[in-house]
Amino acid sequence: MTSDAFNSAVASLAIGTDGALQPVPGSPFSADNFVGSIATTRAGNFVYTSLFTDAEVDGWSIGANGSLTPVPGRPFTTGQPGFGVQALTTFPAPTCSVQ
Repeated sequence: MTSDAFNSAVASLAIGTDGALQPVPGSPFSADNFVGSIATTRAGNFVYTSLFTDAEVDGWSIGANGSLTPVPGRPFTTGQPGFGVQALTTFPAPTCSVQ
């Protein structure tokens, strides 16, 4: 996933067997406003983005093919006054391992 901040969108990319990146069907996916940081859940089934001009977080479920479906009720307010969310993480954080 990558943010396309000034087009208010999130691009979802698949990794080919040769390592090349290809957009998944339907990518880029519309966001509710300018997208900042991106975080996925540990299981990799949801992705959330900060909306850096609003005090909100946008969210999608991630399909088996990498496509994104909006989460009901999005965007979610953070309750912060003023500027939007600059950074975002999920807890517990995803882990990486070397095999």
